[in-house]
Amino acid sequence: MKTISRAPSSWATVPWRRVVMLAVLVVVLTGELVGGTGVFVRGTGPLAVVATAVVAVTSVVLLLDRRSSVVPMPLFLSLFALLLAGSAVLEVVESTEIGFIGGFVASSVAAGRGSRRMGLTLVSATVMVLAGVNLSSGHRSPTTTLLSVLATLAFFFGGLAVRQLHDRTVEAERLLEELRRTREAQAQAAAMAERQRLAREMHDVLAHSLSGLTLHLEGARMLARHDGANPRLAEAIDRAHHLAQAGLAEARQAVGMLRGADLPGIASLVRDFGPIATFAETGAPSEVDSRTQLTLYRVAQEALTNVRKHASPARVSVVLSHESDGVRLTIEDSGGRAPGEPGDGYGLTGMRERAELIGGTLTASPTEDGFKVELWVPA
Repeated sequence: MKTISRAPSSWATVPWRRVVMLAVLVVVLTGELVGGTGVFVRGTGPLAVVATAVVAVTSVVLLLDRRSSVVPMPLFLSLFALLLAGSAVLEVVESTEIGFIGGFVASSVAAGRGSRRMGLTLVSATVMVLAGVNLSSGHRSPTTTLLSVLATLAFFFGGLAVRQLHDRTVEAERLLEELRRTREAQAQAAAMAERQRLAREMHDVLAHSLSGLTLHLEGARMLARHDGANPRLAEAIDRAHHLAQAGLAEARQAVGMLRGADLPGIASLVRDFGPIATFAETGAPSEVDSRTQLTLYRVAQEALTNVRKHASPARVSVVLSHESDGVRLTIEDSGGRAPGEPGDGYGLTGMRERAELIGGTLTASPTEDGFKVELWVPA
C-alpha cells in the first residue's frame, strides 16, 4: 500500500519559479547598488558592494532553504545574522530602500523556519535593527521608516499564513491517504472473508460430494470386476473414477487458493500432461500477485485440457517468459484438430476474460501444424 512520504529535502527539487524570483532579487539589488546616486560618490562603494553581495548570497540560500530545511539551525541563524548585518550596512551607506529589501527577505524567512516564537523573535530583531539604523542614519523620515517596518511585518505575517496553509494541505493529504489505506484494508478484509466463506462452501458441498462419488465409484469398480461384468463397463467406471479424483483434486486446490495457499506451478501441469509436453522458463523470475499467478495457472490448465480433448499432438510446448515489462505464457501444440473451434465450448472465452480482468491480453490462433495460445500480462 502506498504511503505519503515527503521526498528527501534537496535544493535540486526547488521549483524553477522560485529560482527565477531569486534571480530577479539579485538583479534588483545589483541595479539599486550600481544605479544609486550615493554609490562611489561618498567613497563607500567597496563597502556597499560587499554588503550587497552578502545580502544577495544569504537571501538566495535562506529562501531556497525555507521549505527544504537542509541548512542546520546554527548555520541558518548565522546566515540570518549576516543578512541582517548586510542590510544594516546598506542602510548606513545608501540613501535608497535597498537595506529594507534584506529586511523583507529576513521576515519572510523567519516566518518559514522554526517555531512561531522563534519567528517572532527574529522578525522583532530585524525590525529593531533596521529601524534603529535607519533613524540614526538620518536618510529617511520617521514616517518612511514606519512604513518600511509595517511592510516588513506584513511580509512576516503573510509568510506565516502561507506556512499554515501549506501545513494544513499536507495534513489533509495525510488524512486522505490514511482514509484510502483504511478503505483498502476494509475491502481486503471483506474480500478475504468472502473467499473464506466460499472456501467453506466448496469444502462442505463440492469436495464432500466428490469424495463420496469417488468412494462409490471405487466400490462399483470392485463389484464390476468381482462379478465378471462387461470389461467396457469396468473401463467406463475407471474413467469416471479418474475424473472424480481429478475433480476432487481441483476442488481442493480451489479451496486452498481461496484460503491463500500457493497454487502448484505450471511445471506440474506439464509433467502431469505426459512425456510429449515440455516446459521452459526464460528470463529472471519476478514477483507476481496472486491474481496474476492464478490467471497464468488457469490459462495453462485450460489450454492443456483443450489440447488433450481436441487434438492428438506429437508434442506440446509450454514457455513462461519473464520480460522487462510483463510475463508471457505460450502454449503451442503440433498435430491434430485445433482446439477452440466453433462448438468447442467457452474455454477460450473464459481465458480471454481472465486475461482482461488483470489488464492482460490473450491470443489464440492455428499454426501450420497445430494451435497456439499466448497470454500476455503486463508488470
